[in-house]
Amino acid sequence: MLTRCGIGRLILFDYDKVELANMNRLFFQPHQSGLSKRLKALRNINPGVDIHTHNYNITTVENFDNFTKVLATTSLLNGPVDLILSCVDNFEGGVSNKHRLQ
Repeated sequence: MLTRCGIGRLILFDYDKVELANMNRLFFQPHQSGLSKRLKALRNINPGVDIHTHNYNITTVENFDNFTKVLATTSLLNGPVDLILSCVDNFEGGVSNKHRLQ
């Protein structure tokens, strides 16, 4: 919806793929099953939005430093981002206990 509204820049972190189960609540079509959820669909909706994508799990310790650096430096003015939204189905999905942030 932010893409449809023409927000200036989106920074997306997602390592998930489109599944047939997503069709009822996302703007995907069955032929897109298996593709990345992020980039192509959003650019088709509004090519004027500057979209930065990162294909990794942000809830692991290994990715934490890079994640925080992106949040601190990737706004339209190359400073900290203005708004952070979490749009996950659940926190537990794909996150093992040994990789969870403390």
